[in-house]
Amino acid sequence: MQKSVAFNGMCKAVDASLGVPGLPQSATGQSSLFSGKNTPSRFGGHLAAFPDKKLRAFVFKNNILKYFQERQLRSVFFNAYPLGSRILNDKKMFGLNPDGSFIGEKADDLSHKISVTTVMALSIQQEFTGLEQICAGNTVYQDITNEQLLAKSPNIPVRSAAQSGKIIAQGAKNTDLLLFEFFHSDMAGHHRNMNECTKDISLLSEFTETIVSLSDLSRTTIIVSSDHGNIEDLRTGLHTENPVPLIVWGKHRDRIITADSIAEITPAVMSSVGNSSE
Repeated sequence: MQKSVAFNGMCKAVDASLGVPGLPQSATGQSSLFSGKNTPSRFGGHLAAFPDKKLRAFVFKNNILKYFQERQLRSVFFNAYPLGSRILNDKKMFGLNPDGSFIGEKADDLSHKISVTTVMALSIQQEFTGLEQICAGNTVYQDITNEQLLAKSPNIPVRSAAQSGKIIAQGAKNTDLLLFEFFHSDMAGHHRNMNECTKDISLLSEFTETIVSLSDLSRTTIIVSSDHGNIEDLRTGLHTENPVPLIVWGKHRDRIITADSIAEITPAVMSSVGNSSE
């Protein structure tokens, strides 16, 4: 059932289990969300945390950033890597082959830390942003506020959700697809801490509201979704089989809100791009 939300948006619940027994997990959930394919079914079940070699190879070839790039459209994974950008931008230090294998001097050190979204960024040979770009207000760290960076970078500016939302809205004007990943809500769910969960939801709400309010919704589409549930049920510190939200605002809202599972969101986006005159 679809419901209306502020700024003329629409929301609904969509399936994240994809017909595969067991609890949905991050590696296959993210890869399904961003490839438009049912990866738990393809790879024999739900795969937790970071993708293995086979899934990395699949994601390297099949992801929404690459789909846009192949159509001569601009795409960017907007999350900053303040502690890893120097290594990720140096092919001698680290790289990813199309078959999913790692190369470089730091391959062994980073092999267990490469997420689906990092694989996606590597697949389009994106330049990763770091501390300098965060300080300049050109990118956003994954916690939105930079508070987690203070221990190692005490001079970094702490930003409000609204300030970081403004950076996202401005960055979206310079690309055809901007992707930002926020996973603290997942961590809060695992911690089963109501105060932490409330804080993260409030932070994400203000962040999203700022982005939507500053965007030209006659030309822009904004999508919020998730790879699995857990923050909605603090009786367990595990993921859940519950559906996840799909919230859409803007130009292609009516097409994208028709998705019924996380694996249908990227195909809906690509269909909208294909039918767009802009």
